[in-house]
Formats: sequence, structure tokens, C-alpha cells
Amino acid sequence: MEETIKLPSNIISNIASSILPNKKVENTVIDNVEEYKKIVICIHKDIEKEYIDLLSEYGKVLFFEEQYQNIEPNVLSFDYLVIDLRKEVDRNYYKLSLYKNNNYYFVLYRYWFEGNNGIYYNNEITEFVSRQSSKKNYDKLLLLQNVYEPKWYVSLFRMCCDIG
Repeated sequence: MEETIKLPSNIISNIASSILPNKKVENTVIDNVEEYKKIVICIHKDIEKEYIDLLSEYGKVLFFEEQYQNIEPNVLSFDYLVIDLRKEVDRNYYKLSLYKNNNYYFVLYRYWFEGNNGIYYNNEITEFVSRQSSKKNYDKLLLLQNVYEPKWYVSLFRMCCDIG
């Protein structure tokens, strides 16, 4: 005779929460994109050349380099500043000069399986936005949360585990 082990619902809920995409938005949602604010793109992976070229069509792209570490961001000339969070110098600059700086918008470019490591961004992307008719439209789409195709199996699992 087989015995069934019944797990408490909070354990099932915790397991489901750790493996399913989070339903709650953690990042700062933007209602109105202010055109005067520049965009800081924090990267966890290399940006493909085609995306760099596309960004360059809409403004000046500046990759952070070690010689900029003692220069305030408002002195740097850029529309899109790329900070490589895999490098210690870049992380330190981000912490000292950019973290919680409301003068900029922040986008995290990461792999699909990565998280934001507890840092809040205006948006997180795994792919860049396609070409748009204007810089304004491009920036809006870059900063807006993605709308994903519904996945029936995620909804079914949430329903079965009663996750909010």
C-alpha cells in the first residue's frame, strides 16, 4: 500500500513562487517618459552590435570606462550610458553616482533566467526594442514593461497551487 505525503500549502506556495515568473511588479513603473532624462543601460550580458547601432541612431551611446570614475554623470555627454555590472569599476560608479539618482532612467539588459539582484530598475529587458519612428517612441518602448504572451501551463500551475 502506497502512502501519499501531503505537503503544507505554504511549502508548495514557496516552491511555486521560486520557480514561476513573479506576478508582482518590482520595478518602478513609468507613467510619463520625460524627454530630458537620459537613459542608463546596466548590462549583465554583451549588447549585440546591431543594437548598439540602433541605439546610436537615436542618440549618443557612451560605454562607461575606468577614466570616467571620478566624473559626475551629469558632466558626461550621452543619451544612453552603458554600465557593465560584471566589472567592479562600473559597479562602484553605479553605486556612488547613479544609484537612486532620479535624474536618469534605468534599464537592465540581462539573460532571460537572471534577476535584478534586488536593485530596482525602470525596466528589465532580454532583447532591445526594434526600430521605431522616433527617439521618443523608442525610449517609451524601452522603458515600458513588456507584455508577454500568456502561457497556459503557468496559469494552470498558479491555479492549482493557489498563488496570488
